[in-house]
Amino acid sequence: MKRHSFNAKRMQDALKECSALVLIIILIWSIVCASKGIWPFGQMLLDIGDMAEECVPMYTHLWDVLHGRKSLFFDWHTGLGNNMAGSVLYFGLISPFNLFFLFIKREFIETSMSVYILIKLVATGFSIRFLLRKWFSELSPWIYLSFSLLYVFSPFNMQYYYAPMWLDISFMFPLVMYGYFLLMNEGKRITYIVCLAVTCMMSFQHTYMLFLMLLFLTGCLPLLSKEKYQKRLPELLLSTLTAMMLVSWIWLPGAIQILSAGRAGDNHGLVEIWSSIWFFFTAKWMKLLNMGIPIAFFLLYGVKHYKEKGVRFFGFIIILLCAPVILESTNLLWHGGSYQGYTMRFSYMLAFWIITAGAYACNKRICLWDTAKELAANGISIISFLILAAMTVIQYFLLKSDMTVYKNSIPAIDVILIVVITVIAGCGLLIGKEWREKAIW
Repeated sequence: MKRHSFNAKRMQDALKECSALVLIIILIWSIVCASKGIWPFGQMLLDIGDMAEECVPMYTHLWDVLHGRKSLFFDWHTGLGNNMAGSVLYFGLISPFNLFFLFIKREFIETSMSVYILIKLVATGFSIRFLLRKWFSELSPWIYLSFSLLYVFSPFNMQYYYAPMWLDISFMFPLVMYGYFLLMNEGKRITYIVCLAVTCMMSFQHTYMLFLMLLFLTGCLPLLSKEKYQKRLPELLLSTLTAMMLVSWIWLPGAIQILSAGRAGDNHGLVEIWSSIWFFFTAKWMKLLNMGIPIAFFLLYGVKHYKEKGVRFFGFIIILLCAPVILESTNLLWHGGSYQGYTMRFSYMLAFWIITAGAYACNKRICLWDTAKELAANGISIISFLILAAMTVIQYFLLKSDMTVYKNSIPAIDVILIVVITVIAGCGLLIGKEWREKAIW
């Protein structure tokens, strides 16, 4: 009877937490849309794409496919008899999220894009919450909620709202990381293979960056346990190859197309990287805009416990991903071309690792809480509300100027100051005398 009651309470608490997550995401996204007059709060529509390109025609083509009017890969009307495979793969039309267009009328496609994006944001919130719950089991519901929201409204998601097909990768990345460590820790391969295959299927352009991240991540694993993870390398390689072969019909044509492009022949040396450095380039600082509080959490714990394996692992990953922010303004690594301003394309990874590092630090501190549990809960509640209030302002700040990812109308120093101030605020919330003596140190 007690066990049944305990499980029922856990289910009830989880339902409350998930409901709060959904409602707050809807609230914040509604405020953002209302501030710009985006439907249903005005006449503005989210139908733009890369330069003059629009995504709505492709989703209209998909609507026709789903309703049996056209072929997915070959079309005489949209493609004038050409093979549509390249466009279909570029726009991520092979994605479970696109079943959304099965349930709306054709004339509502353009106006429904804000709702379509909202669905992806909610799914992303559940994805990161699932991972945080699995990796860090002792955190307060407020921390799970706040950190999930920080990931959902990370700069990548807010600055690439104009490319809704790329939001799929934000949803899948926590699941790939969960499957990766499930494989490396327990030898369970199915979750990793499925998640990696689905991710490569949903966004073939990000496949290159995902495998680059997996390569870097595997190189950092010896910081945790060299002997343990070396034994898993053959399984990891086999599982990765299996996932790649399952979706080779998508990434292989895409890779051939990219390798045939003129930019593939570009060679970038250290001199060119050095010449690309522009410290006060606004776009590259945007990726850290709302990451200040988890950075503060990790710094406060890491300074005291810098010899801990977990601290070194998270610290190294964050430094690795932050390197482009300092070392270049022209993306030479994560994009495969010398496009200035495209430093945002891997920022969902950076946001993920900063947030999980902050959660790691919080999880370690909570293990030290005893008589201060009530105080800690109150403090976490205050932190959460501060984060939520700041996020609403930040999202309006991101969408306030023109519809480009560059945001050059906003001085870089303003973005840097916001990051620094939020880090200081996060530190200030955690190093009060009472917390320091009774709860943290």
